[in-house]
Amino acid sequence: MGNHSEYSKSNKKFSLLNLEEKDYNILLIIGLIISFITMVVLVIVFKWNQPISIDENHVVNHELLGTYGDFIGGVIGTLFAILAALLMISTLKSQRELTTDSNIVQQDIAEAAIKSQEKLATLQSEEAALQRFNSLFFELLSLFRSQRDELNNSISEDGKSKNYFDTEMKKIYNAFVPSSSYGKSANKAAGDYLEFYLKNASGLAPVFRSLYRLMDLIDYAKINEDEKRQYAKIVRAQLGEGELFFLRYNAMTEYGKKFIYYITKYNLLKHLPPMSLMEFKKYRTIMDKANDNTSLGMNIFIHKLRKAIYERTIYRSDFDDLQDVKVDSHSKYAVSIDMSDIACTTLRIIDHIKEQNKSTIFKAFTQFSIEDLEDFMKYVLKEIYIGSNFKTFNVGDSLTLKCEAKSHQDDKNKIRIYEADIYTHVQGGAQIPLRMSHPDWDEYH
Repeated sequence: MGNHSEYSKSNKKFSLLNLEEKDYNILLIIGLIISFITMVVLVIVFKWNQPISIDENHVVNHELLGTYGDFIGGVIGTLFAILAALLMISTLKSQRELTTDSNIVQQDIAEAAIKSQEKLATLQSEEAALQRFNSLFFELLSLFRSQRDELNNSISEDGKSKNYFDTEMKKIYNAFVPSSSYGKSANKAAGDYLEFYLKNASGLAPVFRSLYRLMDLIDYAKINEDEKRQYAKIVRAQLGEGELFFLRYNAMTEYGKKFIYYITKYNLLKHLPPMSLMEFKKYRTIMDKANDNTSLGMNIFIHKLRKAIYERTIYRSDFDDLQDVKVDSHSKYAVSIDMSDIACTTLRIIDHIKEQNKSTIFKAFTQFSIEDLEDFMKYVLKEIYIGSNFKTFNVGDSLTLKCEAKSHQDDKNKIRIYEADIYTHVQGGAQIPLRMSHPDWDEYH
């Protein structure tokens, strides 16, 4: 078996069909040279001892000439036959290579055409799907608007329709009586809203269903995540403060808990002012006594604080200093956070006692007592880590959040330092990072 294998390899190696084109050319040249030399040699051999001069008396030796011709025909003819065979083999090999190359090119062209057709078909399919999605999306958006307008037309004053959600939000908010803690106030707010909803479900339920269907359509659409966020922003742009207020408290009831997924994933409540929430009414009442947009300044402060905390939650590794992060600072107040511990966030406010406040943002602080400011700091942290995500990320069967606040006066530096800590408490003592959103959604928020 071994010898047979070697013999096959040897045959394959020296096969004329396996020679390169340049090898054929060399063989042809060699063959021509051999033929020429052979003819010259034969002439000399046959003319040996024969007279080489030609005159009128010389007689041609026909027998010798015939023998010479037969010999030339046999030898040189054979050589030319071999050369002709080599030429034929070379031609056949070139044709075979050309045919093979042609087949490969045709196959490549066919494969490219198939891929192009498949890509075109995919693009056409995606375009058709996008057109169907856009058509359904804007139909649902139009339905949502018409349902909202119908609610607005149900409330009128001096013959003019009013914004239903803004009007009813004020009624619910004004009737709300805060409780002694953030958690109790949140539960009571949800209860008050639920009572209103049950009385007005015939008008509210269709609006929420259309809004939910819109977000459901976006989330299941076969488009990339960036495009989904863009469509979600279109929906969010339709919602005023009243609609956002209702959406928040509706999600805190059994009727709206399925909406929490979309609210948190697409950050639908981004533009809901914190001081418009019923949980903060106790402090909003104190601020409104000044009657100079104090609560508006506090909304700006909470927004800055939330942004600073969020950035350092999702981009933690990008920041060198997490221990003393400046949030805002003016002549009287300086606000910073400490997030060096992944399971704890400390909010710190320094009050320069002798200084006068000149900032609209911090004007509310001047109206709070020491106890009010300590308590308010806890409310803010709980809203950021608990309320805004409906207890989705930091509260569970074995995970709870604890929040503590304290303050002390430094007479030497003439400052008072307020600190509020919020941290995860887990059975068994394990450290669980504080979250504001789902990790998979962070880059899109």
